[in-house]
Amino acid sequence: MSGINVRYLKKSDSAQVAPLIFRLTKNVVEPEKLQERIEALATNLGSYQFFVAEKKIKDEWRVIGFGGLVWYQIPSKGLTAWYEEIVVDEAFERQGVATEIMKVLDALAKVLGAKQIKLTTDLAQGLYESNDFKVKEEVLMIKKYY
Repeated sequence: MSGINVRYLKKSDSAQVAPLIFRLTKNVVEPEKLQERIEALATNLGSYQFFVAEKKIKDEWRVIGFGGLVWYQIPSKGLTAWYEEIVVDEAFERQGVATEIMKVLDALAKVLGAKQIKLTTDLAQGLYESNDFKVKEEVLMIKKYY
């Protein structure tokens, strides 16, 4: 997609990213704290990095996509990475924005030495399959503390 820039998330992006998260899921824990959590992600204090995709619209850069990579060591697998919360503004869907974000995430995973990248999704499965992901049947279990 021409004119798109994928860059590191900044604290000042939180107001533009928050509505994207609500597009991704209606199950946002403590929604009143969402922008605060997004701002905290801009300071990489852990094994994660988040990015935004932006496009210049009417002489102003606008955030049109978001996504991140988290990583950790697993004894049996080595360094494992996960795509997290990849989402694109509805007006820019099917224009290659998510693919551009994934290229950056893949490059980071490669630099880190990740042996595999995982993701969970109930949306855009075809997009991920076209980017070399394979469906793996397994049981996902979640324990909630809220």
